[in-house]
Amino acid sequence: MRSTRQQLSLLTPFLGAVFLLSACANDPVTTPGGEPIVYQGRLQQGGRIQRPLILEKEGTIQIELQDLEPVLVQLPPQGETLSLTMGVGIGMLNQEACQITFGASLAVGDNLTILVQDPQACLLFFDDGSLPEDAIVEYTVTVDDVKS
Repeated sequence: MRSTRQQLSLLTPFLGAVFLLSACANDPVTTPGGEPIVYQGRLQQGGRIQRPLILEKEGTIQIELQDLEPVLVQLPPQGETLSLTMGVGIGMLNQEACQITFGASLAVGDNLTILVQDPQACLLFFDDGSLPEDAIVEYTVTVDDVKS
């Protein structure tokens, strides 16, 4: 019996290289002179991915979900649409676990503006409960200083 799952291959050789570079989830990231930080990865149903966020100083940042694409998703019944969101949170590292102090569900194009009072924080990307069973999605999130 065939599965109703559809696998959508969205990777190009370039994106494959980017995912290899971003695979080291414990490598700290330092903002280079106000340049945006880009996080890319894969998230599965029920998944959580934490990444360190080391800023040059405390201040206000903007986190934006730039892209969220299905890689492996069971398609909804005909006539229904697939609406994807994911959770994004910011917090503090507590014995190597990211303890969220603020988080939200984001769709593509949504953003959070957050005052970060400790320049050594962490980001958590997680399934907010909206990913279908056995789903895998690829995301791109940017973090940037809020320019006054």
